Amino acid sequence: MDPGLGAGFEFAVLGQVGVDALPAAPALVTAVRVRLAPGAATQPFTAQGPVLIIVEDGTVSVDAELATVGLPFPAFVGLDIRPATPAPGTLVGRSAGEDEQIALPSGGTARLSNVSAEPVAVLVISIAPIEAATATPVP
Repeated sequence: MDPGLGAGFEFAVLGQVGVDALPAAPALVTAVRVRLAPGAATQPFTAQGPVLIIVEDGTVSVDAELATVGLPFPAFVGLDIRPATPAPGTLVGRSAGEDEQIALPSGGTARLSNVSAEPVAVLVISIAPIEAATATPVP
């Protein structure tokens, strides 16, 4: 896809999700990279606002409530072409591989673990009310 940036640019949609509600202003947008060594896991956490988790390297195991997992749909500049989004649900031991995304609405809960022999890296982007936000959205 060419977003009109010209020669020498590379453009890739890393993740994308529609949300029904955003926290009231002021809100904090946070992006962090989480690396999980083999056998490591996050503590269970509850989203204070929408959270998008993008698997950059490896495969992560997901236990979650109200989550969707899958590939991001392509962004078409100037067009609104969106496939049906899977209905949010309960996930137990669902694998999410490289370039897949995990989306949580406000109130969704998740725990990520690395059950493989290789390190895993995920990018976590969250929007939370400023009073509820912390520097790291995944405790």
